[in-house]
Amino acid sequence: MSEYSNIFLFTDTRTKTSSFILSIENEEHKKMIESFRKSALDNKENVTFSFSDVKSGIQERLAQTVELVSSDLPKLMVCKVSTHSIDRYIYKGDLAQISKDKIDQFVSQFKAGAIEKYIKSDEIPEKNDQPLKIIVAKNFNDIVGKDKDVLLYFYSPKCGICSILEPKYTELANDMKDSKDLVIAKCDGTTNEIEDLSVTAFPTIKFFRKGSSEPLDYTGLKEVQALKDYLKEQG
Repeated sequence: MSEYSNIFLFTDTRTKTSSFILSIENEEHKKMIESFRKSALDNKENVTFSFSDVKSGIQERLAQTVELVSSDLPKLMVCKVSTHSIDRYIYKGDLAQISKDKIDQFVSQFKAGAIEKYIKSDEIPEKNDQPLKIIVAKNFNDIVGKDKDVLLYFYSPKCGICSILEPKYTELANDMKDSKDLVIAKCDGTTNEIEDLSVTAFPTIKFFRKGSSEPLDYTGLKEVQALKDYLKEQG
């Protein structure tokens, strides 16, 4: 038996799901499980509670999908599943003090829309004054959709093509640094989730007109001159 078990409740148009990840062999965790079971009985009309291992087969892949690893445990969350994304709502209280009433309250708050969705984000850099700006989930809305156009490059540190593009994109930013109406920026797409923006491959470059958070996909050559020509076309 795996060290950790996973209790899920999925949310889409048919069901509602949350996850409680813990060790079933830990005495303290057994108390959490008992509280969780009691809450499941009273909330069976609202949510579906189910156990799932997190370290083998499809259960492990499911845990990876909601980005849960052993070092995160224990954790209580609601996962809201849609066609293109899984939104997560994480319980922020002390799980060592969890009780049936607190789980009931957590489910009720989720249903009422009173819990803020968890957005994965790096911390905002203390200094962001280089020609190539850094955008993270936490400062995305402070830069995009404001009074400047934004060319934003999403990358993965493990992407070989991204490592080739990086110096070219940096060169572009340096060449365009005197533009008062344009921001050249990059974002680590593996550690930042931008709400309502789907990035499924790296590298991805998107252009945002000033005042708009609706992107245009850049599909041209990933070369400095090609990017300059594209920016000129966009005005």
